[in-house]
Amino acid sequence: VGLCGLALILFINRKMFGKKRFHVEVEKPTIMAKGFNILPVLKFVLWIIPRSIKLNMLVKGGAPKPGATLRDKYDCNKEDPYEIDEVVPNKIWKVQHSSETTFYTTDEGRKGAKVLGIDVDSELFEMKMKKGAAKFSKEAAEMVPADLETARYWLSKETIIDEDVFKIPAHNLNMMVVRLDNGSLLLYAPVRI
Repeated sequence: VGLCGLALILFINRKMFGKKRFHVEVEKPTIMAKGFNILPVLKFVLWIIPRSIKLNMLVKGGAPKPGATLRDKYDCNKEDPYEIDEVVPNKIWKVQHSSETTFYTTDEGRKGAKVLGIDVDSELFEMKMKKGAAKFSKEAAEMVPADLETARYWLSKETIIDEDVFKIPAHNLNMMVVRLDNGSLLLYAPVRI
């Protein structure tokens, strides 16, 4: 039992923490909770859960929530939320739908942003934003503090009223519409209609 147990521990350790070479040097991701990186624990839990349960969790998590429809430009300002560009005349159209950016407007979105590492109050996040912006220009890097201050302002509001939702840049979803040879329409990645 001792030798088998040791072999099992080494196998699990190699599967979970084994170093795999990556062609680019990247910073290791973290998910901080109360000062501790919980990502290794989550990785282990997800590793032991059967694939069928993981798929079910992903589909369930990504499904629309009843009564949680995103506000769009029509809901907030009675403006057309769609922008339509004809890519190929009378054949292919790109339809863009503008809705609220949930990172700012919903509690669930704000929590999701933090999980993704978007924490406007973090000095580390500000440093990363400046470093990324500096790749484009010095002026872009100098804009970061003002942009973060704007983000902090919107995040400080408990609720954002309809009239203010599109003062924050919109979340745009794109859909392609194709007229098939038989005359019917194909919708690829449909948005709210």
